[in-house]
Amino acid sequence: MTELAAARRSLPNDIRVLFFTAMIERRQNNWSDATRHLERALALDPCSIPAISELAGTYGVLHRYNDAVQVLDNALAWKPLDFGLGYLGAYMETLWKGDLRRWDAVVNGKSSETADANDLITARVDLALKKRDYQKAGQILAQSGGSEFDDNGFFTPREWKQGIVARGLGDKSRAISAFTKAHGRAAVALRDRTADPKTQMVLAQIAADLGRKDEALREGQRALDLLPPEKDSVNGYQLLARLITVYAAVGETDRALDLLEKGMHLPYGPTYGSLKLDEVWDPLRANPRFARLLTALAPRD
Repeated sequence: MTELAAARRSLPNDIRVLFFTAMIERRQNNWSDATRHLERALALDPCSIPAISELAGTYGVLHRYNDAVQVLDNALAWKPLDFGLGYLGAYMETLWKGDLRRWDAVVNGKSSETADANDLITARVDLALKKRDYQKAGQILAQSGGSEFDDNGFFTPREWKQGIVARGLGDKSRAISAFTKAHGRAAVALRDRTADPKTQMVLAQIAADLGRKDEALREGQRALDLLPPEKDSVNGYQLLARLITVYAAVGETDRALDLLEKGMHLPYGPTYGSLKLDEVWDPLRANPRFARLLTALAPRD
């Protein structure tokens, strides 16, 4: 979000050093020191929105959802109408428990009145998709606005979500048409961003939705080769997580499940909420291994 980026630039110098040191440490797979430095930054300035958001996000990546929610709830106690903090808290609850009630409350509550319009549209579309309310998702997508880049910098063409909606509604021809347009836009974006692994992975995911197995596997592997976790643990693990969805979509079930099981406790590894709610995992739902993984990840009381 642009407000968060501006807040990062205005950090006091001592906190800025801690903050950006932590960003580097995360990319180097040094999550313990990164967490410690972000905790220190927040202790120095308990009202620092960048420190709150990044620490909560880091806790979430490490599956420390209770800690993430506590940090965000502490901030919301004094800034209750901050849409960004509220949405992040709702997102953490979803990853942790597969519970969408808080997400619903945030995007339809008081804080939504002050939210960035594009952020709000994107949050509402994604909520509708998780609910499998394809009619509502389609209605929101028909409006203007919404961001085509997610918070992690992945290009997400509007037509891609439109294709997911059409597929969910059983309109195969409209889905193929939308996916084809999305694929074309991703291909153009990749030409403008030569050797961009994130756009390359998006191209692979859309190719998988089009049933182009060989292309999807080739482009997905190329993306991961460009930026593996060994080079950048933040972006590399994100790419690996998306490659698993490509395997699932094209019928490489064992490869997808092997990586899901291996990544259970890794940063950006599978979460209970994602496996429970996201349609990318629908091809695996009937598999007993997937059911066991979902059970293993379920939150404990």
